[in-house]
Parts: sequence; C-alpha cells; structure tokens
Amino acid sequence: MDHKTFSLIQREIKKEIERRKTGKEMLDYKRKQEEELTKRMLEERNREKAEDRAARERIKQQIALVSLKFPDIRETVFLCTVALDYYQTVHTKIDFSDS
Repeated sequence: MDHKTFSLIQREIKKEIERRKTGKEMLDYKRKQEEELTKRMLEERNREKAEDRAARERIKQQIALVSLKFPDIRETVFLCTVALDYYQTVHTKIDFSDS
C-alpha cells in the first residue's frame, strides 16, 4: 500500500469518527431538550394542581364560614359541599385524560 492510499484511508477513518461523534452529540442534545421539556411540563402541571387545591380550599373555607354565620342553611351548605366535591372528581378525571 503506498503512502497516498494510506493517507486517503486515514482521512476517511477520521471523517467517519467525526461523523459518529457529531451524530452522538446531536442525539445527546435532542435527549436533553426532551428532558427539559418534560421537566417544564411537569412543573407547570404541579403548579396548576397546587393552584386548584388552593382554590378548592378557599371555597371550602368560605362555605364553612357561611355555614357558621347562617346555621339554618347548613343543609344547603352541605349540599353545596357535596356538589363541590363531585365537581372536583369530574374535573380531576378530565384533567388526567388531557395528559
């Protein structure tokens, strides 16, 4: 094998090594991007759930306050609480089906 052929083979090997390295770097980059997107989506979902829990808690506290101020409507308040719990269950099911 002459020097010219040997140099050509070495260049082709270097090109192939570089091509593989570049491919691996691209795969790593894409994987990291997907992980970051998944992380952001999970954080957003957790934030929304926390906001929903806080809103439901505020509503329950308001219902309890009304119930204490107006004892004669306790049954109505109880029914509102049941309706709120039912809404939460249905809303949660809808929320999970979207993800």
